[in-house]
Amino acid sequence: MFKETIKNLHSFTVKLVALLCVSGFSESFAQNMAPPSGDSNQTESEPKNRFDSILSEAYRPKEGDGILTFTYVTASLTDAVVKTYSFSTQTTSKLASVTAVGSYLNLSYKYAIDENVNIGFSLNDALGKKIEYNYTASAKNSGYADFTSNRSGMEEPSIYLDYVLKRTDNLLVVLDLGFSPKTGDTSDTNSLRGGSVARFGFHIYRAAGKCEYTFGLGAETLSTRTGKSGTSTIESTGGNKLTGTLGVNLFLSEKTSLLLGGAYQRTAASTDTITPQTMKFENTDYGTSTISAVVGHTISKDLSMHLGASVVTTETQSSSTTTSKTTQELSYSYGLGLGLKLGF
Repeated sequence: MFKETIKNLHSFTVKLVALLCVSGFSESFAQNMAPPSGDSNQTESEPKNRFDSILSEAYRPKEGDGILTFTYVTASLTDAVVKTYSFSTQTTSKLASVTAVGSYLNLSYKYAIDENVNIGFSLNDALGKKIEYNYTASAKNSGYADFTSNRSGMEEPSIYLDYVLKRTDNLLVVLDLGFSPKTGDTSDTNSLRGGSVARFGFHIYRAAGKCEYTFGLGAETLSTRTGKSGTSTIESTGGNKLTGTLGVNLFLSEKTSLLLGGAYQRTAASTDTITPQTMKFENTDYGTSTISAVVGHTISKDLSMHLGASVVTTETQSSSTTTSKTTQELSYSYGLGLGLKLGF
């Protein structure tokens, strides 16, 4: 009754919100149908430029250097209540509850072509995603049966480029461009494959004393996605995304920081078409909110470790056919993440 949203807070050092959250109800429903310098009080232990610290969200490698980020995330979804409304009888009844657990491994690399341009790539591996569907007694009488879905495997890789639009000692404005090619097709068992994604946006970083403030805005445009569920083929269109992020990175000491962040992502309406049954699902737009906290600590000048937690809230969403509408109510998911950041 949902699918995962990955990287809601992609601007954060530890992409902690690669969570198993309730976004894209229609996918699993269809299956059932077949993320300053200048301070007069600055001490010698503080960097001359806050952005030069590997703990900074605005950290950029020097020309010819790179930075490697490794992140492991585990997440769980609490009971998500699913209800159905019949157009013919005009009645609403509970259909099922959904629980899920998942773990993910992310590897990203960024290389500095010069002081203003970075290129890079990101790989995300869903190590395991277990989703359990528990139907009510009345639903079972109508032919539904409890079942568990287990999926794993590599998602589509991402390539990206960023460009510095403005730079001072305490201000950085960066343009972000990204693309995920279509490496999957209808024969893939990993439901996250099967369609390309283009990304664009910007980030603003502002340093003030021991704090660093971040703001980001980005959009994703999705091509047609395809996937398989048993003998059925699912084709999805629409579902473009708009994400806004806010964060404050508090430098507790020369070697330790606390990053507090929030994000809101809006997913546009989409349509799923299932063949050979010739079924069509119209999915409403919905929003996802994320709150996260990440503690970072430098092991050396070019190596840092990060540990954090996130909570994701997904708004009510629905999927309609010609005869009924199925709604997933407000739900929550939680995650823990561990990351390493290496500059070289």
